[in-house]
Amino acid sequence: MVRVYGTAPYAMALLHGGPDDIGSMACVAERLSDEMGILEPLQSKNTAEALLKELRGQLGAFCDGKIMLLGHSWGAMLSILYAAKFPEDVRALFLVGCPPLEQNYVHLVGRWQQEPWNKEEQETYARTIAEPKQRIEAQKNRLMQELEQITRTSDVHDGEHQNVHQDIFPDQQIHQALREQAGRLRQEGVFEKALYRIKCPVYVIHGEFDPNPIEGVLEPMQKAGISVKLRTMQNCGHAPFGEAQAKEDFFRLVSELVQELKEEVQINP
Repeated sequence: MVRVYGTAPYAMALLHGGPDDIGSMACVAERLSDEMGILEPLQSKNTAEALLKELRGQLGAFCDGKIMLLGHSWGAMLSILYAAKFPEDVRALFLVGCPPLEQNYVHLVGRWQQEPWNKEEQETYARTIAEPKQRIEAQKNRLMQELEQITRTSDVHDGEHQNVHQDIFPDQQIHQALREQAGRLRQEGVFEKALYRIKCPVYVIHGEFDPNPIEGVLEPMQKAGISVKLRTMQNCGHAPFGEAQAKEDFFRLVSELVQELKEEVQINP
């Protein structure tokens, strides 16, 4: 399924994080669609390879040229894999809150967390993880939604992250499968190797207080010879598009970077 915003031609596709944070990019799509046609693909597969195949079909149904990819968190990692596999299809990458791309940076995750979870949040997290597999899907998905809210809150710097799930519930099976696979792919060096096949401009947008270490993104890219354009957002955590102190600056920044990219393309077609 693909949500469409604005009118053709569709210049940018938004890839959600989570990995099952389906629908979380709707607020971004709505804002950016004032300036360009936007696609919001909703991921439904439980392996990276299947997601790449699904994504190519989703994008191909709406555009026949290159498209910009803006990915948040897991969506940023998926964007890298897609641009490496289909370099002819991608105009540019915008990586927002990207997790570390190499295993030796994982131990740094969480160092900027501002407040520990309270007792109730810790109990909810533990209860959710321990839920028996026999639970019906609706119950598991409800608990996963609670877990998503707790982890999202701890990722936010100003504590005013908006609810962007709308009416779409996280899927526990997809969440667990993709999180485990993302870890394996990182351990196996898949993201690191993919960087060497990136041919398009790469913009990294990272919150000052994002729990993901920025060096885990920049240093692997620099080793791969990618000239990264970094924009650090002040007073911001993991999801700038939903944080009170950062969201307006985020939308303004994306618009400026897209315009900058258009001007570069005109100069060097």
